[in-house]
Amino acid sequence: EKLGIPSCSNVNEKGIKFISLSRSLRTFQASGANITDAGLRMLSSCKTLEELNISNCENLSDKGFDQIPNLIRLSMLEMSRAAVSDAAMERISRLPHLEHLDIDGCVGISNAGIKHLAMLPCLEYLYLSDCTGIDDDCLLHIASMPCLRQVTLPADAGVTTGGTTKYFASSFHA
Repeated sequence: EKLGIPSCSNVNEKGIKFISLSRSLRTFQASGANITDAGLRMLSSCKTLEELNISNCENLSDKGFDQIPNLIRLSMLEMSRAAVSDAAMERISRLPHLEHLDIDGCVGISNAGIKHLAMLPCLEYLYLSDCTGIDDDCLLHIASMPCLRQVTLPADAGVTTGGTTKYFASSFHA
């Protein structure tokens, strides 16, 4: 089952609670919707959820991610421009099947947050554009991600050409 409520400003916690009771919801697209920390905690009880898009949800913070590790089937999480920090990355790092993570524009994330993400055993796609809190030091953590196929790095932050060269060099060592 799929459900999309993009840019829906009228959704409230009562509606999210109803959605979270679904026994068959696999994809929930709520980009730009009025999802709060309490709403995300409610959604974390939806054990069948595999794909979640909460990008541009302005009312989310680290507190909303406390229960996200309960989404053990989650393989895709898009949360670009969320007001989160490394604390949310630590919680996300406990998602055993996460393959796709979009945290573009999450300016509160630092190298420490990327270090947490290196614990994700299945991560294949990582989008970090406009994550201005990271620099070359995060690249060693990215290089240690065993399944990573694609990473998008910030063009105007502390990640340098020298750092990316170091990353690619360490990625291809036998």
